[in-house]
Amino acid sequence: MRLSDQQIKEAIAHLDQDVRDAGLFYFADSYSDDTSIMHWAIQAIEKYGWEEAFTIYPYLDTIALDDETLAWVLQKLAVDDVPQSERSREFLEWLSDLLADADLDLLARHEEKLRGNLRIESEVREGIAERSQLRTLDAAELWSQLEGFCRKADESPDDEDISMEHGYRLAEAIVASSDPQPDRILQILRESPADDETSWREIAAVRMAGDLRLEDAIESLVARLHRQSDWVNEESVRALIKIGGDQVLDAIASEFVRSDWGFRVYASVILERIHSERSAQIIREFIDSEEDPEIRAYLGQALLGQFTTDAIEPARQIVLSSPPSRDIAELKQTLLTLATLTGEAIPEADQWREEARRDEEYRSQWSTPEFPVVDASAGYVEQTTIERKTRQSTLPSTWFRSPRVGRNALCPCGSGKKYKKCCLQK
Repeated sequence: MRLSDQQIKEAIAHLDQDVRDAGLFYFADSYSDDTSIMHWAIQAIEKYGWEEAFTIYPYLDTIALDDETLAWVLQKLAVDDVPQSERSREFLEWLSDLLADADLDLLARHEEKLRGNLRIESEVREGIAERSQLRTLDAAELWSQLEGFCRKADESPDDEDISMEHGYRLAEAIVASSDPQPDRILQILRESPADDETSWREIAAVRMAGDLRLEDAIESLVARLHRQSDWVNEESVRALIKIGGDQVLDAIASEFVRSDWGFRVYASVILERIHSERSAQIIREFIDSEEDPEIRAYLGQALLGQFTTDAIEPARQIVLSSPPSRDIAELKQTLLTLATLTGEAIPEADQWREEARRDEEYRSQWSTPEFPVVDASAGYVEQTTIERKTRQSTLPSTWFRSPRVGRNALCPCGSGKKYKKCCLQK
Protein backbone atom coordinates (compact mmCIF):
# COMPACT_ATOMS: atom_id res chain seq x y z
CA MET A 1 0.00 0.00 0.00
CA ARG A 2 1.38 3.39 -1.01
CA LEU A 3 1.36 6.05 1.66
CA SER A 4 -0.71 9.10 0.86
CA ASP A 5 0.93 12.43 0.09
CA GLN A 6 -0.39 13.71 3.40
CA GLN A 7 1.32 10.89 5.30
CA ILE A 8 4.59 11.63 3.50
CA LYS A 9 4.26 15.34 4.28
CA GLU A 10 3.87 14.46 7.95
CA ALA A 11 7.08 12.40 7.63
CA ILE A 12 8.96 15.66 6.98
CA ALA A 13 8.44 16.51 10.66
CA HIS A 14 9.10 12.96 11.95
CA LEU A 15 11.29 12.28 15.01
CA ASP A 16 13.82 10.39 12.88
CA GLN A 17 16.15 12.52 10.71
CA ASP A 18 16.43 9.89 7.98
CA VAL A 19 12.65 9.80 7.70
CA ARG A 20 12.54 13.60 7.51
CA ASP A 21 15.14 13.58 4.73
CA ALA A 22 13.25 10.91 2.81
CA GLY A 23 9.96 12.77 3.07
CA LEU A 24 11.46 15.99 1.80
CA PHE A 25 13.39 14.28 -1.00
CA TYR A 26 10.17 12.58 -2.14
CA PHE A 27 8.71 15.94 -3.12
CA ALA A 28 11.93 17.75 -4.11
CA ASP A 29 13.01 14.93 -6.43
CA SER A 30 9.71 15.03 -8.31
CA TYR A 31 9.77 18.83 -8.80
CA SER A 32 6.55 19.20 -6.86
CA ASP A 33 4.89 22.62 -7.04
CA ASP A 34 3.02 21.98 -3.77
CA THR A 35 3.81 25.03 -1.63
CA SER A 36 2.74 23.26 1.56
CA ILE A 37 5.97 21.21 1.50
CA MET A 38 8.02 24.18 2.66
CA HIS A 39 5.62 24.70 5.57
CA TRP A 40 6.41 21.18 6.77
CA ALA A 41 10.14 21.76 6.28
CA ILE A 42 9.95 24.94 8.36
CA GLN A 43 8.07 23.08 11.06
CA ALA A 44 10.91 20.53 11.24
CA ILE A 45 13.60 23.24 11.25
CA GLU A 46 11.89 25.12 14.08
CA LYS A 47 11.33 21.95 16.07
CA TYR A 48 14.72 20.28 15.69
CA GLY A 49 16.94 23.24 14.79
CA TRP A 50 18.39 23.90 11.35
CA GLU A 51 21.54 21.88 12.14
CA GLU A 52 19.61 18.70 12.90
CA ALA A 53 16.41 19.00 10.86
CA PHE A 54 17.86 17.75 7.57
CA THR A 55 21.24 16.43 6.47
CA ILE A 56 21.63 17.91 3.00
CA TYR A 57 20.16 21.35 2.33
CA PRO A 58 21.75 22.38 -1.00
CA TYR A 59 19.89 19.68 -2.92
CA LEU A 60 16.48 20.97 -1.85
CA ASP A 61 16.24 24.20 -3.84
CA THR A 62 13.37 22.92 -5.99
CA ILE A 63 10.86 23.38 -3.15
CA ALA A 64 8.12 25.87 -4.02
CA LEU A 65 7.47 28.92 -1.84
CA ASP A 66 4.38 30.96 -1.04
CA ASP A 67 4.03 34.36 0.61
CA GLU A 68 4.29 32.99 4.14
CA THR A 69 7.29 30.74 3.55
CA LEU A 70 9.09 33.38 1.49
CA ALA A 71 8.67 35.83 4.38
CA TRP A 72 10.22 33.20 6.68
CA VAL A 73 13.19 32.73 4.32
CA LEU A 74 13.78 36.48 4.12
CA GLN A 75 13.60 36.78 7.90
CA LYS A 76 16.24 34.03 8.28
CA LEU A 77 18.48 35.75 5.76
CA ALA A 78 18.21 38.98 7.72
CA VAL A 79 19.28 37.71 11.14
CA ASP A 80 22.86 37.82 12.37
CA ASP A 81 22.85 35.08 14.97
CA VAL A 82 23.62 32.09 12.75
CA PRO A 83 27.09 30.77 13.69
CA GLN A 84 29.76 31.17 11.04
CA SER A 85 30.57 27.60 10.13
CA GLU A 86 30.57 25.42 7.03
CA ARG A 87 27.23 23.95 8.09
CA SER A 88 25.67 27.39 8.60
CA ARG A 89 26.94 28.56 5.22
CA GLU A 90 25.32 25.50 3.66
CA PHE A 91 22.00 26.39 5.30
CA LEU A 92 22.16 30.04 4.25
CA GLU A 93 23.15 29.06 0.71
CA TRP A 94 20.06 26.85 0.55
CA LEU A 95 17.82 29.72 1.66
CA SER A 96 19.44 31.99 -0.89
CA ASP A 97 19.08 29.40 -3.66
CA LEU A 98 15.38 29.00 -2.88
CA LEU A 99 15.00 32.60 -4.05
CA ALA A 100 16.99 32.05 -7.25
CA ASP A 101 14.21 30.10 -9.00
CA ALA A 102 11.21 31.32 -6.99
CA ASP A 103 8.11 32.53 -8.78
CA LEU A 104 8.77 36.05 -10.05
CA ASP A 105 5.28 37.33 -9.20
CA LEU A 106 5.82 36.08 -5.67
CA LEU A 107 9.19 37.82 -5.43
CA ALA A 108 7.68 41.05 -6.77
CA ARG A 109 5.23 41.14 -3.88
CA HIS A 110 8.20 41.13 -1.49
CA GLU A 111 10.43 43.43 -3.53
CA GLU A 112 10.97 45.96 -0.75
CA LYS A 113 12.25 43.32 1.68
CA LEU A 114 14.44 41.78 -1.02
CA ARG A 115 16.20 45.11 -1.39
CA GLY A 116 17.12 45.07 2.29
CA ASN A 117 20.39 44.06 3.90
CA LEU A 118 19.97 40.32 3.44
CA ARG A 119 22.63 37.65 3.14
CA ILE A 120 21.65 36.77 -0.41
CA GLU A 121 24.46 35.68 -2.69
CA SER A 122 25.28 38.28 -5.31
CA GLU A 123 24.80 35.78 -8.13
CA VAL A 124 21.29 35.08 -6.85
CA ARG A 125 20.42 38.78 -6.85
CA GLU A 126 21.84 39.11 -10.35
CA GLY A 127 19.90 36.06 -11.49
CA ILE A 128 16.60 37.39 -10.16
CA ALA A 129 17.24 40.72 -11.89
CA GLU A 130 18.00 38.98 -15.17
CA ARG A 131 14.93 36.76 -14.94
CA SER A 132 12.76 39.83 -14.31
CA GLN A 133 14.28 41.69 -17.25
CA LEU A 134 13.78 38.75 -19.63
CA ARG A 135 10.10 38.56 -18.68
CA THR A 136 9.61 42.02 -20.25
CA LEU A 137 10.54 40.68 -23.71
CA ASP A 138 8.13 39.06 -26.14
CA ALA A 139 8.50 35.47 -27.35
CA ALA A 140 10.02 36.42 -30.71
CA GLU A 141 12.80 38.42 -29.09
CA LEU A 142 13.45 35.69 -26.53
CA TRP A 143 13.74 33.04 -29.23
CA SER A 144 16.10 35.28 -31.17
CA GLN A 145 18.30 35.74 -28.11
CA LEU A 146 18.22 32.02 -27.32
CA GLU A 147 19.22 31.04 -30.87
CA GLY A 148 22.08 33.55 -30.74
CA PHE A 149 23.21 32.31 -27.36
CA CYS A 150 23.14 28.68 -28.54
CA ARG A 151 25.25 29.46 -31.62
CA LYS A 152 27.80 31.31 -29.53
CA ALA A 153 27.89 28.60 -26.86
CA ASP A 154 28.33 25.78 -29.37
CA GLU A 155 31.10 27.65 -31.18
CA SER A 156 32.96 28.60 -28.00
CA PRO A 157 36.11 26.51 -27.43
CA ASP A 158 35.98 27.23 -23.69
CA ASP A 159 32.83 26.58 -21.65
CA GLU A 160 34.02 29.06 -19.05
CA ASP A 161 33.16 31.88 -21.46
CA ILE A 162 29.50 30.82 -21.50
CA SER A 163 26.93 31.41 -18.75
CA MET A 164 24.89 28.22 -18.50
CA GLU A 165 22.46 29.99 -16.19
CA HIS A 166 21.78 32.64 -18.86
CA GLY A 167 20.78 29.90 -21.30
CA TYR A 168 18.47 28.32 -18.76
CA ARG A 169 16.89 31.69 -17.94
CA LEU A 170 16.19 32.38 -21.59
CA ALA A 171 14.47 28.99 -21.84
CA GLU A 172 12.47 29.72 -18.68
CA ALA A 173 11.33 33.08 -20.05
CA ILE A 174 10.18 31.49 -23.31
CA VAL A 175 8.12 28.94 -21.39
CA ALA A 176 6.48 31.75 -19.41
CA SER A 177 5.80 33.87 -22.50
CA SER A 178 2.45 34.19 -24.27
CA ASP A 179 3.67 32.08 -27.21
CA PRO A 180 6.40 29.58 -26.31
CA GLN A 181 6.00 27.89 -29.74
CA PRO A 182 5.78 24.23 -28.68
CA ASP A 183 5.89 23.07 -32.31
CA ARG A 184 9.28 24.74 -32.68
CA ILE A 185 10.52 22.92 -29.58
CA LEU A 186 9.28 19.59 -30.91
CA GLN A 187 10.97 20.20 -34.27
CA ILE A 188 14.32 20.80 -32.56
CA LEU A 189 13.88 17.57 -30.62
CA ARG A 190 13.12 15.65 -33.81
CA GLU A 191 16.44 16.70 -35.30
CA SER A 192 18.90 13.83 -34.94
CA PRO A 193 22.29 14.84 -33.48
CA ALA A 194 25.40 13.51 -35.18
CA ASP A 195 27.68 11.16 -33.25
CA ASP A 196 26.04 11.90 -29.90
CA GLU A 197 27.14 15.52 -30.17
CA THR A 198 25.36 17.76 -27.66
CA SER A 199 24.21 21.23 -28.66
CA TRP A 200 22.91 24.01 -26.46
CA ARG A 201 19.87 24.30 -28.73
CA GLU A 202 18.99 20.69 -27.99
CA ILE A 203 19.47 21.15 -24.25
CA ALA A 204 17.21 24.21 -24.24
CA ALA A 205 14.52 22.33 -26.18
CA VAL A 206 14.66 19.37 -23.78
CA ARG A 207 14.35 21.69 -20.81
CA MET A 208 11.42 23.63 -22.29
CA ALA A 209 9.62 20.42 -23.25
CA GLY A 210 9.73 19.35 -19.62
CA ASP A 211 8.64 22.70 -18.25
CA LEU A 212 5.73 22.85 -20.71
CA ARG A 213 4.81 19.21 -20.00
CA LEU A 214 4.80 18.40 -23.72
CA GLU A 215 3.51 14.85 -24.03
CA ASP A 216 4.33 14.87 -27.76
CA ALA A 217 8.00 15.09 -26.75
CA ILE A 218 8.00 11.89 -24.70
CA GLU A 219 9.19 9.56 -27.47
CA SER A 220 12.17 11.72 -28.41
CA LEU A 221 13.07 12.34 -24.76
CA VAL A 222 13.07 8.61 -23.96
CA ALA A 223 15.23 8.00 -27.03
CA ARG A 224 17.79 10.46 -25.63
CA LEU A 225 18.33 8.21 -22.60
CA HIS A 226 20.27 5.95 -24.99
CA ARG A 227 22.71 8.73 -25.81
CA GLN A 228 26.29 8.79 -24.52
CA SER A 229 25.92 12.29 -23.08
CA ASP A 230 25.51 12.84 -19.36
CA TRP A 231 24.16 16.35 -19.92
CA VAL A 232 21.46 15.23 -22.38
CA ASN A 233 20.64 12.25 -20.16
CA GLU A 234 20.27 14.40 -17.06
CA GLU A 235 18.09 17.00 -18.76
CA SER A 236 15.94 14.30 -20.37
CA VAL A 237 15.39 12.63 -16.99
CA ARG A 238 14.32 15.97 -15.53
CA ALA A 239 11.94 16.63 -18.44
CA LEU A 240 10.33 13.18 -18.30
CA ILE A 241 9.80 13.43 -14.54
CA LYS A 242 8.16 16.83 -15.00
CA ILE A 243 5.86 15.54 -17.75
CA GLY A 244 5.04 12.46 -15.67
CA GLY A 245 1.98 10.27 -16.09
CA ASP A 246 1.31 6.84 -17.51
CA GLN A 247 2.43 7.79 -21.01
CA VAL A 248 5.99 8.37 -19.76
CA LEU A 249 5.90 5.22 -17.65
CA ASP A 250 4.67 3.09 -20.56
CA ALA A 251 7.35 4.52 -22.87
CA ILE A 252 10.05 3.67 -20.32
CA ALA A 253 8.61 0.21 -19.70
CA SER A 254 8.52 -0.65 -23.42
CA GLU A 255 12.27 0.07 -23.75
CA PHE A 256 13.61 -1.15 -20.41
CA VAL A 257 14.30 -4.87 -20.86
CA ARG A 258 16.07 -4.63 -24.20
CA SER A 259 18.09 -1.51 -23.36
CA ASP A 260 21.67 -1.15 -22.14
CA TRP A 261 22.86 -0.64 -18.58
CA GLY A 262 22.93 3.16 -18.73
CA PHE A 263 19.37 3.44 -19.99
CA ARG A 264 18.11 1.13 -17.25
CA VAL A 265 19.87 3.18 -14.56
CA TYR A 266 18.30 6.42 -15.75
CA ALA A 267 14.95 4.72 -16.22
CA SER A 268 15.10 3.54 -12.59
CA VAL A 269 15.48 7.17 -11.47
CA ILE A 270 12.44 8.21 -13.51
CA LEU A 271 10.36 5.30 -12.21
CA GLU A 272 11.23 6.28 -8.64
CA ARG A 273 10.33 9.95 -9.04
CA ILE A 274 7.03 9.59 -10.89
CA HIS A 275 4.83 8.64 -7.98
CA SER A 276 1.94 6.33 -8.78
CA GLU A 277 0.64 2.79 -8.37
CA ARG A 278 1.43 2.18 -12.04
CA SER A 279 5.06 3.11 -11.48
CA ALA A 280 5.32 0.82 -8.47
CA GLN A 281 3.80 -2.03 -10.50
CA ILE A 282 6.32 -1.58 -13.34
CA ILE A 283 9.23 -1.51 -10.89
CA ARG A 284 8.11 -4.74 -9.22
CA GLU A 285 7.88 -6.47 -12.61
CA PHE A 286 11.40 -5.42 -13.56
CA ILE A 287 12.85 -6.46 -10.21
CA ASP A 288 11.59 -9.98 -10.85
CA SER A 289 13.27 -10.20 -14.27
CA GLU A 290 16.43 -8.10 -13.77
CA GLU A 291 19.68 -10.05 -13.49
CA ASP A 292 22.21 -7.25 -13.09
CA PRO A 293 22.85 -6.77 -9.32
CA GLU A 294 23.43 -3.01 -9.59
CA ILE A 295 20.24 -2.44 -11.57
CA ARG A 296 18.32 -4.59 -9.09
CA ALA A 297 19.63 -2.36 -6.29
CA TYR A 298 18.54 0.77 -8.22
CA LEU A 299 15.12 -0.76 -8.80
CA GLY A 300 14.87 -1.63 -5.12
CA GLN A 301 15.60 2.01 -4.30
CA ALA A 302 13.00 3.10 -6.84
CA LEU A 303 10.34 0.88 -5.30
CA LEU A 304 11.13 2.12 -1.78
CA GLY A 305 10.99 5.65 -3.18
CA GLN A 306 7.33 5.07 -3.97
CA PHE A 307 6.70 4.92 -0.19
CA THR A 308 4.76 1.68 -0.46
CA THR A 309 4.79 -1.00 2.24
CA ASP A 310 4.77 -3.57 -0.57
CA ALA A 311 8.35 -2.52 -1.31
CA ILE A 312 9.80 -3.71 1.98
CA GLU A 313 9.95 -7.45 1.34
CA PRO A 314 11.21 -7.23 -2.28
CA ALA A 315 13.92 -4.79 -1.18
CA ARG A 316 14.81 -7.03 1.75
CA GLN A 317 15.21 -10.00 -0.57
CA ILE A 318 17.49 -7.97 -2.85
CA VAL A 319 19.70 -7.15 0.15
CA LEU A 320 19.76 -10.75 1.40
CA SER A 321 20.57 -12.20 -2.03
CA SER A 322 23.24 -9.67 -3.02
CA PRO A 323 26.93 -9.45 -2.12
CA PRO A 324 27.98 -6.45 0.01
CA SER A 325 28.38 -3.23 -1.93
CA ARG A 326 27.80 0.48 -1.50
CA ASP A 327 24.57 0.20 -3.49
CA ILE A 328 23.31 -2.49 -1.14
CA ALA A 329 24.39 -0.45 1.89
CA GLU A 330 22.30 2.44 0.60
CA LEU A 331 19.38 0.15 -0.13
CA LYS A 332 19.50 -1.20 3.44
CA GLN A 333 19.48 2.33 4.85
CA THR A 334 16.49 3.34 2.73
CA LEU A 335 14.72 0.13 3.68
CA LEU A 336 15.25 0.82 7.39
CA THR A 337 13.99 4.37 6.92
CA LEU A 338 10.71 3.24 5.33
CA ALA A 339 10.29 0.57 8.02
CA THR A 340 10.80 3.21 10.72
CA LEU A 341 8.09 5.36 9.16
CA THR A 342 5.56 2.59 8.57
CA GLY A 343 6.26 0.47 11.66
CA GLU A 344 6.92 -2.61 9.51
CA ALA A 345 9.16 -5.24 11.13
CA ILE A 346 12.43 -6.33 9.51
CA PRO A 347 14.12 -9.35 11.15
CA GLU A 348 17.62 -8.06 10.38
CA ALA A 349 16.87 -4.48 11.48
CA ASP A 350 19.21 -4.35 14.51
CA GLN A 351 22.15 -5.80 12.59
CA TRP A 352 21.59 -3.48 9.63
CA ARG A 353 21.29 -0.42 11.85
CA GLU A 354 24.68 -1.23 13.35
CA GLU A 355 26.13 -1.55 9.86
CA ALA A 356 24.52 1.77 8.92
CA ARG A 357 26.13 3.39 11.97
CA ARG A 358 29.55 2.21 10.80
CA ASP A 359 28.80 3.56 7.32
CA GLU A 360 27.92 6.92 8.89
CA GLU A 361 31.22 6.97 10.75
CA TYR A 362 32.95 6.33 7.44
CA ARG A 363 31.11 9.18 5.72
CA SER A 364 32.02 11.57 8.53
CA GLN A 365 35.69 11.16 7.60
CA TRP A 366 35.05 13.04 4.38
CA SER A 367 35.50 16.32 6.19
CA THR A 368 39.25 15.65 6.53
CA PRO A 369 41.82 16.23 3.75
CA GLU A 370 42.99 12.64 3.82
CA PHE A 371 41.49 9.48 5.28
CA PRO A 372 41.78 5.68 5.05
CA VAL A 373 39.62 4.12 2.36
CA VAL A 374 36.91 2.28 4.27
CA ASP A 375 34.14 0.16 2.85
CA ALA A 376 32.14 -0.78 5.93
CA SER A 377 29.56 -2.69 3.90
CA ALA A 378 32.29 -4.96 2.55
CA GLY A 379 33.87 -5.40 5.96
CA TYR A 380 37.41 -4.26 5.20
CA VAL A 381 39.67 -1.25 5.59
CA GLU A 382 42.35 -0.44 3.05
CA GLN A 383 45.08 1.60 4.76
CA THR A 384 45.64 3.96 1.83
CA THR A 385 45.20 7.69 1.97
CA ILE A 386 43.78 9.47 -1.02
CA GLU A 387 43.53 13.11 -1.96
CA ARG A 388 40.15 14.82 -2.12
CA LYS A 389 40.29 15.04 -5.91
CA THR A 390 40.32 11.23 -6.26
CA ARG A 391 37.44 10.51 -3.92
CA GLN A 392 34.75 9.97 -6.52
CA SER A 393 35.64 6.30 -6.93
CA THR A 394 35.23 5.59 -3.21
CA LEU A 395 32.35 7.91 -2.29
CA PRO A 396 29.49 5.92 -0.76
CA SER A 397 26.50 5.89 -3.08
CA THR A 398 24.31 7.23 -0.26
CA TRP A 399 25.70 10.64 -1.19
CA PHE A 400 24.00 10.47 -4.57
CA ARG A 401 20.33 10.67 -5.54
CA SER A 402 21.00 9.90 -9.20
CA PRO A 403 23.41 7.55 -11.00
CA ARG A 404 25.63 10.36 -12.28
CA VAL A 405 26.53 13.73 -10.88
CA GLY A 406 23.91 16.33 -11.74
CA ARG A 407 24.60 20.05 -11.62
CA ASN A 408 22.47 20.38 -8.47
CA ALA A 409 23.74 17.22 -6.78
CA LEU A 410 26.48 17.27 -4.18
CA CYS A 411 29.92 17.40 -5.72
CA PRO A 412 31.73 14.03 -5.59
CA CYS A 413 34.91 15.75 -4.42
CA GLY A 414 33.50 15.79 -0.91
CA SER A 415 33.34 19.57 -0.51
CA GLY A 416 29.67 19.53 0.52
CA LYS A 417 28.88 22.07 -2.22
CA LYS A 418 26.71 21.59 -5.25
CA TYR A 419 28.52 20.24 -8.29
CA LYS A 420 27.59 23.36 -10.31
CA LYS A 421 29.31 25.55 -7.70
CA CYS A 422 32.36 23.34 -7.31
CA CYS A 423 34.09 21.01 -9.76
CA LEU A 424 31.75 21.79 -12.69
CA GLN A 425 33.49 25.16 -12.85
CA LYS A 426 37.00 23.67 -12.92
